[in-house]
Amino acid sequence: MIAAIIVFVFPLFGIAAENTLDASTTKSADTGSIFRFLGLTFLSTITTAIYFVCFIAARQIYLALTRNAIINTLHLEGGHRFASNLSGGKLAWITISNMAVVLFTSGLMQPWAATRLWRYQTSSYGATPGVPVDEFADEQREAVSAFGSEFGDIEGFNIGIGI
Repeated sequence: MIAAIIVFVFPLFGIAAENTLDASTTKSADTGSIFRFLGLTFLSTITTAIYFVCFIAARQIYLALTRNAIINTLHLEGGHRFASNLSGGKLAWITISNMAVVLFTSGLMQPWAATRLWRYQTSSYGATPGVPVDEFADEQREAVSAFGSEFGDIEGFNIGIGI
């Protein structure tokens, strides 16, 4: 909404101001003022698009840095560590190019874009087990309590595998 105001309303103020100045000479609006309006509209559209792309890029870089900081400090009991090496620039490029492809194809490439982003994110994550994974899984199976199952029954959750 704000972009539409910037793109279309602000150039109208310029034409209105110019026409009030020209009113003393009783000139009607000529084609020059229309071309000036279209030029200002195009210029403000380009400026808004550049601002939008820069904002999206900055957001993706921030998200990548934040995600890396959180996941790189994450660890589980027993020495299991997680790692993330997302690149902010690559994440921004994937996001912006995905947006362009989805816009140009009227949304038909949305599944491809989501898969492309998901594939990059998952390829950037890793885990380093502190002990053998089988040993860790056995420890977790032994530590299970009935609280989760009973709480699910109270709340009406039914999670199961239908065979």
